[in-house]
This record gives sequence, structure tokens and C-alpha cells, in this order.
Amino acid sequence: MDIAPLLQELGVDPGAHAGIDLTVHTPIDGSVLATLRSDDAASIAAKVAAAHAAFGAWRCIPAPRRGELVASSERTCAATRPRSGAWSRWSRARSCRKGRVKCRR
Repeated sequence: MDIAPLLQELGVDPGAHAGIDLTVHTPIDGSVLATLRSDDAASIAAKVAAAHAAFGAWRCIPAPRRGELVASSERTCAATRPRSGAWSRWSRARSCRKGRVKCRR
């Protein structure tokens, strides 16, 4: 199973996470989906700090504007439902129909 085209279609660069530290298998048939690199402690700390700062910025946005952004995100999910459903199917070994339903939730 080659997941790289799906990741690229969703805007994820598979090469940016490639490595040899972690092998990811699909629960469907056990085949290898990807080999990824692990982050070191400093990289994880930097990512946590960035997420903390982003959350602080998010909290400063007025609630009505945050609601608009969430609604926009929902519209994006609806527009990409077939791709999102495919991702859900790949990541959770679901049928195509169940993958589409998962995106709606």
C-alpha cells in the first residue's frame, strides 16, 4: 500500500518525516505504510512551546471570530471529504463508507 500520494494530496510532505526510527504498519494487512524519524527531546520541547504559544494566540481571538474559523474548517473538511475519508480508512482500517462518516463527525 502506497500512502504517499494520499499524503501529498492532503498537503503533507512524506519526505519531511521520513527516517528509520519507527516503522508504521497498516492494520488492514500488516504491510509497511511508512518509516519515520523520531524527534529528540529538544525538538519535542520546541514543538510543545510553539503549540503553547499558538494556543495563547488562539485564546486572544474573540469567540465569534474563532467560531467563524471553526466553521471554515468544517467547510474545508466537507470539500475534502473523499480524501479525508480515505485517510480515516487508511489510519483506522475502516471501510470507505465508514471513513466518510468519520469525517462528518
